Amino acid sequence: MTKDAIKIRIAFYALFGILGLLVVMTPHIIEGHFFIPEKSAESLFLFVEMTIGYLFYRFYLRKMENINDEKTRAEKRLVYSYKYIGETNNIIEIFKRFGRLFLQGNSEIKKEEIFDNLLSNIIVSVAKSRKGFLRFIDIKDGRTLKEFYFSKSGESMKTKVSNLAILENGNYDKSDILIVESDYRSTGICCILCIQKTEKVDIELIKSLLNQTHLLYLAIYKKDNI
Repeated sequence: MTKDAIKIRIAFYALFGILGLLVVMTPHIIEGHFFIPEKSAESLFLFVEMTIGYLFYRFYLRKMENINDEKTRAEKRLVYSYKYIGETNNIIEIFKRFGRLFLQGNSEIKKEEIFDNLLSNIIVSVAKSRKGFLRFIDIKDGRTLKEFYFSKSGESMKTKVSNLAILENGNYDKSDILIVESDYRSTGICCILCIQKTEKVDIELIKSLLNQTHLLYLAIYKKDNI
């Protein structure tokens, strides 16, 4: 039980104790102090006291329900946070693993597999979406250097995204998709992630992961594209 719940319970018992004392003392309180018959005055006084007691009780129940609801919400947020941290750590581990393999000159791993794995994890675990693509665009001529696509159901993205619109406007406003761009246009390559829109997307986290993906791309394809 939380401290607030304990305080409310103590206050409730104290008020009910006072009210109970008033009920016991009612015959003595009204004796000779009212112009109406004592029996009627006693009944009226008891009715008022019972009404106050009922209101106290309803107030107590409502406050306890609010505290329990807040506790439940806090527990859900905590569970979600642990799950979120686990998913993010999983993606970070993918970055580390592929980075080590690349630096060691591992010939068994394919470059495309790196970005396919990163894209699927970002879309499913972080963005909570069903499909999307990762695209690298040459700033000078607007051509697509590389594009990686992922879909949980195997469906294609019906919405077409123009490289020219991305490069000229810096954003691409569509009702059904969300586009996030990395912060490294200065490298001569624009990196975007396009996903099917979902609720409560953590854009800052996605951008952070996209920045790492962009840097990894530059490290792997540097000789070919820069």
